[in-house]
Amino acid sequence: AEGMKLKTCSETVDLSEYKISHGSCIDGMLIDRLTGRRVDRPKDRYQRTACRCVESVDIGAYNTCPNQCLYCYASFSEKAIRRNYHSFNPKSPLLCSEVEEHDEITERKK
Repeated sequence: AEGMKLKTCSETVDLSEYKISHGSCIDGMLIDRLTGRRVDRPKDRYQRTACRCVESVDIGAYNTCPNQCLYCYASFSEKAIRRNYHSFNPKSPLLCSEVEEHDEITERKK
C-alpha cells in the first residue's frame, strides 16, 4: 500500500536495494522519538540473535484485540477474542476480566 514501508524482523540479510530496511517490534529509537527523551533500554537478550528489539514488559493479553490481523501472534482464537472483547470493562484494573478472591497480586521485580 502507498506510504507503507517494509521492514524485516530478525534478519541479517541486506535488502536495502529493494527499499526494505531492518525493523524491530519494540523499537528503542521510535520510543525515544515518541516520548521526546532518551529511553535507555538494552537489547532484549531473550530474542533471536538478529532481533533488534529492546527489553520490554508485555502488559497485554492474548486474544483481546478484535482486529484479527493475520500476522499477529497474540490473536489466535476467534472464539476467545469475541468472549474477551465482550467482557472488556474500562473500570477494571485488568484488560478483560476482574480481580477475583483467589488472584494473587505481586509487585514486578526490577
